[in-house]
Amino acid sequence: MELNNTYITSVICGIDACRHIHDLQELSSMTDDMHRRVLLRVDDIMRETGASRSTVNRLMAAGTLVRVKIGRATRITADSYGAWIASLSSADNA
Repeated sequence: MELNNTYITSVICGIDACRHIHDLQELSSMTDDMHRRVLLRVDDIMRETGASRSTVNRLMAAGTLVRVKIGRATRITADSYGAWIASLSSADNA
């Protein structure tokens, strides 16, 4: 079978589309998982919101995000994270 550029392009685009769908499914499951957990990692919040580590640190310092130390690990309560996200939504609607 002779392959032409159109066929190869459609196969590659199909693979890319499948990867994109898989990435979206992973993000969705990660978001669902974050809502079930009581404590979240700083990296999870950075990845979920696109906020920098400095921004997350400032929010912890201000008390907006409640920090919990477990040994050397820093975690953030899911309740404070949810409240912060809700405050952003309500600020947009005001």
